Amino acid sequence: MMLLNFGKFKNDAKVILEKRNNQDYFLIGEIYINIKGSFWGLFYLRQPPWDYGKPQKWLVALVEKGRLKSCKTIDLGCGQGNDSIYLTKKGFDVIGVDFSTRAIKKAKQRARNADLNIKFMVDDVTNLRNVSGKFQLVVDNGCLHTIIGKKARDNYVKTVLNITKPGSHYFLRCFIKDPERRINPITSLFRLSITEVEQRFGNHFEIDEIRKPFPGMVVHILLMTRKSN
Repeated sequence: MMLLNFGKFKNDAKVILEKRNNQDYFLIGEIYINIKGSFWGLFYLRQPPWDYGKPQKWLVALVEKGRLKSCKTIDLGCGQGNDSIYLTKKGFDVIGVDFSTRAIKKAKQRARNADLNIKFMVDDVTNLRNVSGKFQLVVDNGCLHTIIGKKARDNYVKTVLNITKPGSHYFLRCFIKDPERRINPITSLFRLSITEVEQRFGNHFEIDEIRKPFPGMVVHILLMTRKSN
């Protein structure tokens, strides 16, 4: 049953990733936490720490500068819909998806409050079941780095390839590993390396731009364009 043992965590509680009923769980001490379900849903009982109630500023900058123009767009891991709502106001045709039912419920309410008709739906970005067709823009504002495990990340990449076409743009905001910083085993799971990003997307996307907003931060912003091959 046990897939990975990440050693010891706080107070000598072992951190284990297990497969139970075909779903991934953390076992921290004696507490099981469903990574896809209750783990993220708990955050939306209140205001999640990553939700500032406004769209991602680098995405806004790309739109305002004309680098990204109104088009058919999908917002992967849309959360409470900040980016989707902003893009819709700018003329983009947006679909927002998230695994958290609570997040989607709040996104729909925010859209109604803004008098906007946006299609928000519960779905799994590693295996989309309710979305079809190609998109000219894929937005991922902090979703990919929350996906744990090689297979799950492989499936996420397949999703991105399935829903894009040559010329499609991919906006990615993610946490990148800093080799000079020591982090605990749980935090390490929610990181990528620049090398991993290049290996996963380099054959299919041109990396047009990489931004590290502030020195010392692990957050990176990448803009990519789907190749013609």
